[in-house]
Amino acid sequence: LPIPFYGFVPFMIVLFLFMGGDTLDKLSLYAKSAIFLFNAIPVYILAIVWLTVRRVKQGNNTLAITVFQIAALVPPGFWLCLLLGVNGIV
Repeated sequence: LPIPFYGFVPFMIVLFLFMGGDTLDKLSLYAKSAIFLFNAIPVYILAIVWLTVRRVKQGNNTLAITVFQIAALVPPGFWLCLLLGVNGIV
C-alpha cells in the first residue's frame, strides 16, 4: 500500500526535470499534483487506519509495519507543503 506514496515525489521531480514545453504546462502539473495529494492523503490515512484495526483484531500488528506505513506520508506531505508554500498555487 505505501509504495506509490514513496515513489510519488521522485516521480514528480523526474517528470518536472524532463518535461519540455511551456512553463504554463509545468505550472498546471504542479497544481494537479497538489490537488491529487489533497485527495489521496486522506484516502491513504483511512486505509492505514482500516488495515491497522484489522491487523490488531487478527493479532499480527507490529510496530514496524505501522511505522513503515505512516512514514510513507512524509515525502508526499513534504511535497504538498512545498507546493503550497512556494507559490501558493492551491
